[in-house]
Amino acid sequence: FYRTGNFFIYLLYPAAYLYVRKVLNQEGWKKTDILHLIPAFLYLADYAPFFSMTAAEKLSQLELDYAGNSVYTFENSWFLPHNFHFTFRSLLALIYVFFISRLWWMRSYDQQNRQFKMENTALMQWIGTLTFLLFVATIPSILIFLFGIPLDLTKTSNGFAYLTTTSYALFLLFKPEIIYGIKGLWVDSNVQEPVIGSNKMEGGQAQEAQARTPLEKTTYLSNEAVITLGNHLESFLNDSKAYLGNGYTITELSNSLGYSTHQISAYLNHHLGLNFNEYINKRRIEYLLEEVNRNDDWQKYTLEALGNNVGFNNRYSFLKAFKKNTGKTPSDYLNGLKGSK
Repeated sequence: FYRTGNFFIYLLYPAAYLYVRKVLNQEGWKKTDILHLIPAFLYLADYAPFFSMTAAEKLSQLELDYAGNSVYTFENSWFLPHNFHFTFRSLLALIYVFFISRLWWMRSYDQQNRQFKMENTALMQWIGTLTFLLFVATIPSILIFLFGIPLDLTKTSNGFAYLTTTSYALFLLFKPEIIYGIKGLWVDSNVQEPVIGSNKMEGGQAQEAQARTPLEKTTYLSNEAVITLGNHLESFLNDSKAYLGNGYTITELSNSLGYSTHQISAYLNHHLGLNFNEYINKRRIEYLLEEVNRNDDWQKYTLEALGNNVGFNNRYSFLKAFKKNTGKTPSDYLNGLKGSK
């Protein structure tokens, strides 16, 4: 494992940034996020000849490095200068710490969404502490290699590692809620706040929304408001069975509930882990299962008739949704019901 430390450090700071971005913004992964892996794989390529050496050869090199006090200069690279990675990783770490700090700062001092900080105090304290510790961890290498200050890097690094691990453990012990993310929802506020039957906004409002930064384009929906939204959604669909209509859309649901499509979508995505189509199809399949279990007549219908009765437009979408929600095909499920009687 000699010389593999840099590879994991190259992964640590991007991973911390992506974690904080996802938690604070409720933002999913993007295809471009793979670009954060470039430095780590550049390091693997640069040290490929060294990593392909035998254990005995690596041990010999390790002894030479310690004897020559060059264990931290990261020699043995293939095409980049010696010590490049140690210096570059420190600078890169500082860049990531800056962007993590920026995310934390903008959420902490967002005057328009002060309730976010009130409801998520522990989470914000945790990310603030994480950011500080990530910064502190870069200090030894910066002092030694950029400013020439003599320090025992092994003892210093170990000390910071113990401090960091202890801090994380204490946070998890006393504030376990931090692992669940934010309590409410961030909702895209590019559209006007919900008005029953209308989701439009004036041209001036649209221009103002486009001029705002990504963080300013979101509005915080409190935990209490999220619970209320969920209760209204469940109550309305349980009573109306509106999802049984062919081609039922999120706009129709929005108009009926009085919540914007963005609020409904955010609730489904982040609290239920489903998009609108997946949620509606799940409700349709649940309704179908209730009917075929209590009504023998439904068991005599063709697959097309079953799907159409609960709102599916075609056989393929019905079969796909049924298999996804039950793990079985409709035919297998129905045969199982008949066999149990």
